[in-house]
Amino acid sequence: MWVWLPLAGPIRISTIVAALVIFGVVGIWRRRPLVGLVAMMAWISAFEILYNAAGVVVLHTPLGAFAWEVAALLGWVVAADLLGIRPPWWALVPFLLLSVIWIVTGFHSNLPARSFSLRDEVLNEATKSALAAAYLIASLQSPTLRSQRPLSRLPATKEASLLPRTI
Repeated sequence: MWVWLPLAGPIRISTIVAALVIFGVVGIWRRRPLVGLVAMMAWISAFEILYNAAGVVVLHTPLGAFAWEVAALLGWVVAADLLGIRPPWWALVPFLLLSVIWIVTGFHSNLPARSFSLRDEVLNEATKSALAAAYLIASLQSPTLRSQRPLSRLPATKEASLLPRTI
């Protein structure tokens, strides 16, 4: 199922739901909006990079567009890694298995206003959702998320206590 968004074009409703779940759980419920944003963007960026890499190999799509996409999206994946958001290997197994099945069956994806294949749609949705789940698990296990104390409440260091207090 698709929805048409201004400036974004057609996007699957499941993609919007997964993004809202990741951001909602991490950014709002756990009160870490920046971590939620990075986790959400890292998930969708990683998926798009891997999806298009498979497209280059399997469908022989142009390498130039893929290189630009990697340059544009890889920063989110790196930012997530720097925040400790790294999907554990066991959480990536369903994503990898579904990806292999999808590639073996032809790696077709449905586009709006074109013919529809239920099998291809299920594989696309399931693969993307599996990676979203892996990033959500990684986000909840991240040391950045486990540190819930605001910086202003962290204990003062000895060096800081030697400085004169100003108001």
